Amino acid sequence: MRVAEVQKPSKLVVTSRAPFTARKTRAALRRAVFPGRITRTGFRSVFVVEAEGEPLELARKVYEECGQLIGRATAVLAEVESQPEPVKEAAVEIGTERIGPKESFCFRLFKRGVHSLQEDTPKIEYEIGGAINAALELKTGQKPLVSLSDPVITINAEVLGPITFVGVFRKEWQIAAPGEELTSKELQAKATDLQSKEATVRLAPSLESEKPALFNPAGE
Repeated sequence: MRVAEVQKPSKLVVTSRAPFTARKTRAALRRAVFPGRITRTGFRSVFVVEAEGEPLELARKVYEECGQLIGRATAVLAEVESQPEPVKEAAVEIGTERIGPKESFCFRLFKRGVHSLQEDTPKIEYEIGGAINAALELKTGQKPLVSLSDPVITINAEVLGPITFVGVFRKEWQIAAPGEELTSKELQAKATDLQSKEATVRLAPSLESEKPALFNPAGE
């Protein structure tokens, strides 16, 4: 008798479009992927979504139903330690599998918390993006299309402390969503948040991490 393989739930890393709408974003995600699981990461406005189905189709569904609230949804295809080589290897493997021969691409890195990716983000993005480019050229025999401003597909590395989720975002998912009306309290919160961001930029322009916290996948 053959034992059926247990299907693991797919994962997304989802960011809220604005910090003051994080609670609404989480509620909308719950409705969109019910009975899936929405986990807080310990980082502001960043959630891990777990639900049945193929990761890219799950990401498409989340954009269709929550597009006006989310900032970015990455369909997770690998989970690695937050160290340069594992992140690079995962990004190259995913890139060569998922980027089509006529699709423009780029690689993006988002750092948070305590990790071992100490080099400047632009330098890491350049090195890993170059490695993906070289692997694609070796695979197809053609020069890949690179677009830093408007790529068809983006390979994302979402660093959550010691864990990094590597996956993809496709431009086609990002549909135009109607804007929502905000209450006076929410507008005030938005203004306060913007003032806080401006102060942070003046005091620490090179700050990359939100806070030195560790991602706890079991946390709710």
